[in-house]
Amino acid sequence: MEIKQVVSTPEMARTELDDYILNIAWLPDNKHIVVGDTAGYVQVFDVETNEVVSDWQAHDGMLALVASPNQPLAVTGGQDGKFKLWNTQNAQLVAEHSTGAAWAECAAWSPDGQYCVIGGGKYIIVMRANGEIIYRSNVHESTVSGIAWHPSSQRFATACFGGVRIFNVDAPEIEQFLVWKNSMVSISWSPDGQFLGCGTQDSRVHFFPLPYTEGSDFEMSGYRGKVKLLEWDSKGDCLLTNCWDEVVIWNFEDGSPQGQVPWTLTDHTRKITAMRYQNKGNCFATADEQGGLFFYKATEEDLNLFAAYNTGVAITTVSWSFDDKYIAFGTVEGEVLVMQCPQINVLT
Repeated sequence: MEIKQVVSTPEMARTELDDYILNIAWLPDNKHIVVGDTAGYVQVFDVETNEVVSDWQAHDGMLALVASPNQPLAVTGGQDGKFKLWNTQNAQLVAEHSTGAAWAECAAWSPDGQYCVIGGGKYIIVMRANGEIIYRSNVHESTVSGIAWHPSSQRFATACFGGVRIFNVDAPEIEQFLVWKNSMVSISWSPDGQFLGCGTQDSRVHFFPLPYTEGSDFEMSGYRGKVKLLEWDSKGDCLLTNCWDEVVIWNFEDGSPQGQVPWTLTDHTRKITAMRYQNKGNCFATADEQGGLFFYKATEEDLNLFAAYNTGVAITTVSWSFDDKYIAFGTVEGEVLVMQCPQINVLT
């Protein structure tokens, strides 16, 4: 890969919480972000005025924070085993439920914003956007480690030790069980609905082609550590994965990447902690535990590093605004920074 030019990009807005930033989620207006830290504190921040709009204590110890893709709603999960639905405009609690486990550690909204699935221990709960519980399920034999939605918003998949389960949002019965005797630590459904990818405990990525037939699954090995970051581009053509301080990219444009040599990006010198494609654009950002933030542009022929930024503090999460104009990222020390996407056209 040829690096044509690297520039810094100016900071646009900044806020700060008290603890490690757990997640940052943009609201649909592309003006506000919802930020949460591991201490359980939540803040809604206006990136244009650089002001805190509202803030509240959601849990005494928080494990999950996800915002609706089309409504001013957010779901939080805590070490108290509870998950809560919030109105982000006024910090009002809309609904509160218990997972039935000691903690609520993962959650995911459907692409259409009509449902949210929450995982706690061996339980999953399917909830409507109004806070109504549709059903609960405790069929998992071990802790649910991840939730991924099909692009239709009618099906979702869960990962745990032993394989992947696919559910229909309207029925508590398992639609399909994809068996794999390993511990899954992450899961992601491709935007075209054709592949489920899972990072495993033993440093691999396991793939299930869909519709699935027995024996059609495959995996990619050679990673240095657990693969917890799986990030698809908007079309499902490329998948970003983390290999310690390297970004490994698999090309799915012509179907399965079996037999291919992946693209490998080696600009980071420390462990990669976050990566994110733009929602519709062809750029992606990667971050590491030393505070490095790198911006890449993907073309049909090449990948180009076109901008870089360094906070000097480990970055925990990265999030693009829905219109791809802004990017926000948080650090282990509670800082949240927002900047405009660097201008690509001046560098090529």
